[in-house]
Amino acid sequence: MEHICKNCGHNHTLIFCNQCGQKVIQHRFTTKQLFHDLFHNLIHIDKGFFYTFYSLLVRPHVVIMEYLNGATRKYTNPAQFAIYLVAIATFFLVKQGYIEKNSESFNSMIDINNQQSQDFTKSFMELIKNNLNYFTLLFLPFFALSSKWLFKVYNYAEHLIIHCYIYGLITILSLPIALYMDHYAVLKLINFVLVISIYSFSFYKLFNNKRFITVLKSIVFFILSYALFSAMLVLGTYIYLILKKMITGHAF
Repeated sequence: MEHICKNCGHNHTLIFCNQCGQKVIQHRFTTKQLFHDLFHNLIHIDKGFFYTFYSLLVRPHVVIMEYLNGATRKYTNPAQFAIYLVAIATFFLVKQGYIEKNSESFNSMIDINNQQSQDFTKSFMELIKNNLNYFTLLFLPFFALSSKWLFKVYNYAEHLIIHCYIYGLITILSLPIALYMDHYAVLKLINFVLVISIYSFSFYKLFNNKRFITVLKSIVFFILSYALFSAMLVLGTYIYLILKKMITGHAF
Protein backbone atom coordinates (compact mmCIF):
# COMPACT_ATOMS: atom_id res chain seq x y z
CA MET A 1 0.00 0.00 0.00
CA GLU A 2 1.38 3.40 -0.95
CA HIS A 3 1.58 6.12 1.67
CA ILE A 4 2.25 9.84 1.51
CA CYS A 5 4.52 10.81 4.38
CA LYS A 6 2.77 13.37 6.58
CA ASN A 7 6.12 14.74 7.66
CA CYS A 8 7.98 15.33 4.36
CA GLY A 9 5.40 14.42 1.66
CA HIS A 10 7.47 11.58 0.18
CA ASN A 11 5.63 8.63 -1.46
CA HIS A 12 6.58 5.22 -0.04
CA THR A 13 5.17 1.75 0.67
CA LEU A 14 6.87 0.96 4.01
CA ILE A 15 5.87 1.32 7.66
CA PHE A 16 8.49 4.04 8.03
CA CYS A 17 9.22 6.72 5.45
CA ASN A 18 12.51 5.89 3.72
CA GLN A 19 13.16 9.62 3.27
CA CYS A 20 12.81 11.01 6.81
CA GLY A 21 12.00 8.01 9.05
CA GLN A 22 8.48 9.12 10.01
CA LYS A 23 6.25 6.20 11.08
CA VAL A 24 2.95 5.72 9.27
CA ILE A 25 0.15 6.50 11.76
CA GLN A 26 -3.33 5.64 10.54
CA HIS A 27 -5.21 5.74 13.84
CA ARG A 28 -6.23 8.55 16.15
CA PHE A 29 -4.14 9.20 19.23
CA THR A 30 -5.38 7.78 22.52
CA THR A 31 -4.32 8.32 26.15
CA LYS A 32 -3.06 4.74 26.25
CA GLN A 33 -0.89 5.34 23.17
CA LEU A 34 0.53 8.57 24.62
CA PHE A 35 1.63 6.84 27.83
CA HIS A 36 2.98 3.89 25.88
CA ASP A 37 5.11 6.18 23.71
CA LEU A 38 6.32 8.11 26.76
CA PHE A 39 7.49 5.07 28.71
CA HIS A 40 8.78 3.34 25.58
CA ASN A 41 11.07 6.28 24.85
CA LEU A 42 12.18 6.56 28.47
CA ILE A 43 12.96 2.95 29.37
CA HIS A 44 13.54 1.19 26.06
CA ILE A 45 16.53 -1.15 26.48
CA ASP A 46 18.29 0.04 23.32
CA LYS A 47 17.64 3.74 23.56
CA GLY A 48 16.00 6.45 25.59
CA PHE A 49 16.68 8.70 28.53
CA PHE A 50 17.32 6.10 31.22
CA TYR A 51 19.47 4.03 28.89
CA THR A 52 21.55 7.12 28.14
CA PHE A 53 21.85 7.99 31.83
CA TYR A 54 22.88 4.46 32.82
CA SER A 55 25.37 4.20 29.96
CA LEU A 56 26.96 7.52 30.91
CA LEU A 57 27.17 6.41 34.51
CA VAL A 58 29.15 3.25 33.70
CA ARG A 59 31.00 4.22 30.49
CA PRO A 60 30.69 7.92 29.63
CA HIS A 61 33.52 7.84 27.09
CA VAL A 62 31.81 5.08 25.08
CA VAL A 63 28.52 7.01 24.87
CA ILE A 64 30.31 10.18 23.78
CA MET A 65 32.55 8.49 21.21
CA GLU A 66 29.65 6.52 19.72
CA TYR A 67 27.50 9.65 19.49
CA LEU A 68 30.30 11.68 17.91
CA ASN A 69 30.93 8.85 15.44
CA GLY A 70 27.31 8.94 14.28
CA ALA A 71 25.49 6.41 16.50
CA THR A 72 22.87 8.92 17.64
CA ARG A 73 19.63 6.91 17.48
CA LYS A 74 19.99 4.97 20.73
CA TYR A 75 20.98 7.94 22.89
CA THR A 76 18.98 10.94 24.05
CA ASN A 77 19.97 14.14 22.29
CA PRO A 78 22.79 15.68 24.40
CA ALA A 79 21.16 19.12 24.66
CA GLN A 80 17.85 17.57 25.73
CA PHE A 81 19.66 15.34 28.20
CA ALA A 82 21.35 18.34 29.86
CA ILE A 83 18.16 20.42 29.89
CA TYR A 84 16.09 17.60 31.44
CA LEU A 85 18.57 16.92 34.25
CA VAL A 86 19.24 20.59 34.99
CA ALA A 87 15.46 21.18 35.15
CA ILE A 88 15.05 18.30 37.62
CA ALA A 89 17.96 19.50 39.77
CA THR A 90 16.75 23.12 39.69
CA PHE A 91 13.27 22.11 40.85
CA PHE A 92 14.60 20.33 43.95
CA LEU A 93 17.23 22.98 44.74
CA VAL A 94 14.70 25.82 44.66
CA LYS A 95 12.13 23.72 46.54
CA GLN A 96 14.60 22.99 49.34
CA GLY A 97 15.81 26.60 49.66
CA TYR A 98 19.31 25.89 48.34
CA ILE A 99 19.97 29.51 47.29
CA GLU A 100 18.87 31.03 50.61
CA LYS A 101 20.79 28.45 52.63
CA ASN A 102 24.04 28.97 50.77
CA SER A 103 23.59 32.73 50.66
CA GLU A 104 23.52 32.81 54.48
CA SER A 105 26.49 30.44 54.70
CA PHE A 106 28.46 32.47 52.16
CA ASN A 107 27.71 35.75 53.96
CA SER A 108 28.78 34.38 57.33
CA MET A 109 31.95 32.90 55.83
CA ILE A 110 33.15 36.22 54.39
CA ASP A 111 31.52 38.31 57.17
CA ILE A 112 29.67 40.93 55.13
CA ASN A 113 28.81 43.89 57.40
CA ASN A 114 28.36 46.66 54.86
CA GLN A 115 24.66 47.24 54.20
CA GLN A 116 25.18 48.01 50.52
CA SER A 117 27.18 44.80 50.07
CA GLN A 118 24.43 42.86 51.81
CA ASP A 119 21.82 44.43 49.55
CA PHE A 120 23.90 43.59 46.48
CA THR A 121 24.35 39.97 47.60
CA LYS A 122 20.62 39.66 48.31
CA SER A 123 19.73 41.11 44.91
CA PHE A 124 22.29 38.90 43.20
CA MET A 125 21.05 35.73 44.92
CA GLU A 126 17.45 36.61 44.03
CA LEU A 127 18.47 36.98 40.40
CA ILE A 128 20.14 33.56 40.47
CA LYS A 129 17.18 31.93 42.22
CA ASN A 130 14.73 33.20 39.61
CA ASN A 131 16.95 32.04 36.76
CA LEU A 132 18.82 29.10 38.28
CA ASN A 133 18.26 26.73 35.36
CA TYR A 134 19.58 29.29 32.87
CA PHE A 135 22.61 30.10 35.03
CA THR A 136 23.36 26.39 35.34
CA LEU A 137 23.16 25.79 31.59
CA LEU A 138 25.32 28.85 30.91
CA PHE A 139 28.31 26.90 32.21
CA LEU A 140 28.23 24.69 29.12
CA PRO A 141 29.61 27.16 26.52
CA PHE A 142 32.48 28.04 28.83
CA PHE A 143 33.21 24.39 29.61
CA ALA A 144 33.32 23.67 25.88
CA LEU A 145 35.57 26.65 25.21
CA SER A 146 38.02 25.70 27.96
CA SER A 147 38.26 22.03 27.01
CA LYS A 148 38.73 22.92 23.34
CA TRP A 149 41.69 25.10 24.29
CA LEU A 150 43.23 22.32 26.40
CA PHE A 151 42.28 19.26 24.33
CA LYS A 152 42.44 20.06 20.63
CA VAL A 153 40.96 16.80 19.31
CA TYR A 154 37.38 17.91 18.58
CA ASN A 155 35.74 21.10 17.33
CA TYR A 156 33.70 23.44 19.55
CA ALA A 157 30.31 21.83 18.76
CA GLU A 158 31.70 18.38 19.61
CA HIS A 159 33.03 19.70 22.90
CA LEU A 160 29.56 21.07 23.62
CA ILE A 161 28.15 17.56 23.10
CA ILE A 162 30.75 16.13 25.50
CA HIS A 163 29.79 18.60 28.22
CA CYS A 164 26.04 18.30 27.72
CA TYR A 165 26.36 14.64 28.61
CA ILE A 166 28.97 14.85 31.38
CA TYR A 167 27.66 18.03 32.99
CA GLY A 168 24.10 16.71 32.92
CA LEU A 169 25.28 13.57 34.72
CA ILE A 170 27.27 15.57 37.30
CA THR A 171 24.28 17.85 37.97
CA ILE A 172 22.20 14.91 39.16
CA LEU A 173 25.02 13.09 40.98
CA SER A 174 25.84 16.24 42.96
CA LEU A 175 22.19 16.97 43.82
CA PRO A 176 22.08 14.98 47.13
CA ILE A 177 25.27 16.74 48.27
CA ALA A 178 23.83 20.16 47.44
CA LEU A 179 20.55 19.40 49.23
CA TYR A 180 21.94 18.00 52.47
CA MET A 181 25.30 19.74 52.91
CA ASP A 182 24.94 22.89 55.02
CA HIS A 183 28.46 24.31 54.97
CA TYR A 184 29.24 26.34 51.85
CA ALA A 185 33.02 25.72 51.78
CA VAL A 186 32.69 21.96 52.35
CA LEU A 187 29.97 21.77 49.69
CA LYS A 188 32.21 23.46 47.13
CA LEU A 189 35.16 21.22 48.03
CA ILE A 190 33.14 18.01 47.63
CA ASN A 191 31.64 19.29 44.39
CA PHE A 192 35.14 20.15 43.12
CA VAL A 193 36.41 16.62 43.86
CA LEU A 194 33.36 15.06 42.17
CA VAL A 195 33.68 17.21 39.05
CA ILE A 196 37.43 16.66 38.71
CA SER A 197 37.07 12.90 39.22
CA ILE A 198 34.39 12.44 36.56
CA TYR A 199 36.01 14.79 34.07
CA SER A 200 39.48 13.30 34.61
CA PHE A 201 38.18 9.81 33.92
CA SER A 202 36.20 10.94 30.85
CA PHE A 203 39.03 13.06 29.43
CA TYR A 204 41.53 10.26 30.02
CA LYS A 205 39.40 7.82 28.03
CA LEU A 206 38.53 10.32 25.31
CA PHE A 207 41.88 11.97 24.68
CA ASN A 208 44.39 9.27 25.69
CA ASN A 209 46.71 11.56 27.65
CA LYS A 210 48.77 10.33 30.58
CA ARG A 211 46.82 10.12 33.84
CA PHE A 212 48.74 12.84 35.66
CA ILE A 213 48.54 15.19 32.67
CA THR A 214 44.83 14.51 32.33
CA VAL A 215 44.14 15.27 36.01
CA LEU A 216 46.23 18.44 35.80
CA LYS A 217 44.43 19.57 32.64
CA SER A 218 41.07 18.77 34.27
CA ILE A 219 41.88 21.04 37.20
CA VAL A 220 43.03 23.83 34.85
CA PHE A 221 39.88 23.26 32.77
CA PHE A 222 37.65 23.60 35.83
CA ILE A 223 39.36 26.77 37.12
CA LEU A 224 39.45 28.37 33.66
CA SER A 225 35.78 27.58 33.03
CA TYR A 226 34.70 29.10 36.34
CA ALA A 227 36.90 32.15 35.79
CA LEU A 228 35.32 32.79 32.38
CA PHE A 229 31.82 32.15 33.73
CA SER A 230 32.39 34.39 36.77
CA ALA A 231 33.68 37.24 34.59
CA MET A 232 30.58 36.93 32.40
CA LEU A 233 28.35 36.74 35.49
CA VAL A 234 29.83 39.84 37.12
CA LEU A 235 29.57 41.81 33.88
CA GLY A 236 26.02 40.61 33.27
CA THR A 237 24.94 41.43 36.83
CA TYR A 238 26.50 44.89 36.60
CA ILE A 239 24.64 45.60 33.36
CA TYR A 240 21.41 44.23 34.88
CA LEU A 241 21.70 46.51 37.92
CA ILE A 242 22.43 49.55 35.74
CA LEU A 243 19.38 48.83 33.58
CA LYS A 244 17.24 48.19 36.68
CA LYS A 245 18.33 51.50 38.18
CA MET A 246 17.54 53.32 34.93
CA ILE A 247 14.05 51.79 34.80
CA THR A 248 13.04 51.70 38.48
CA GLY A 249 15.29 54.39 39.97
CA HIS A 250 17.09 51.98 42.33
CA ALA A 251 19.46 49.06 41.76
CA PHE A 252 18.59 46.97 44.84
